[in-house]
Amino acid sequence: MKNGIWPSSFYNKGLLDKTIGLVGYGMIAKMVVEMLKPFHAKIKVFSRHISQEELTKHDMEKADLAEIFSTCDIVSIHSGMTQENFHLITEELLNMMPEGALLINTARGAVIDEEALCRVLAKEKIHAVLDVYEVEPLPADHNLLEMKNAILMPHMGGPTIDRRMIVTRSVIGDIKLFLQNKPMKCEIDRAYAAKMSAH
Repeated sequence: MKNGIWPSSFYNKGLLDKTIGLVGYGMIAKMVVEMLKPFHAKIKVFSRHISQEELTKHDMEKADLAEIFSTCDIVSIHSGMTQENFHLITEELLNMMPEGALLINTARGAVIDEEALCRVLAKEKIHAVLDVYEVEPLPADHNLLEMKNAILMPHMGGPTIDRRMIVTRSVIGDIKLFLQNKPMKCEIDRAYAAKMSAH
């Protein structure tokens, strides 16, 4: 519109009644599930740790990676960067995605085989939205920058600027509680930490 253009037609898609696959199920994925509720989406989850109780609570279905990639309109990656998740998303899985499907990765770049993703995107069968990469910042000559069907952003995960002071105060508060041998407000256990990104 700033250029004086009002398109008479445009192409877009919505979330209503879509089948959405979540790869990994941590705090962020839980928030995504809550945000998807008004859209009546069918949600499939690949997670090594999710309980049946959690699946039932949100009317979700547990699925393996092949099912998620071959049946979902949107696949959103939420896996931590652990040794077993390195290149978890392979070229074979990416090639299973239906025509017009969308891949979103806001987790860690190396969860996806990036070279394989470039080859699949070059076929222009699927779309991708990425804000994480195997090398950050993304090199200026990277193949992803040539893909018309990929939206690329710098990684902006975590607290927004307006929340940084609140998070800092929360950490300081927990340090004080720890030093007083009192229960901390944001404590996580070793089992939970082991599922999180190593870097």
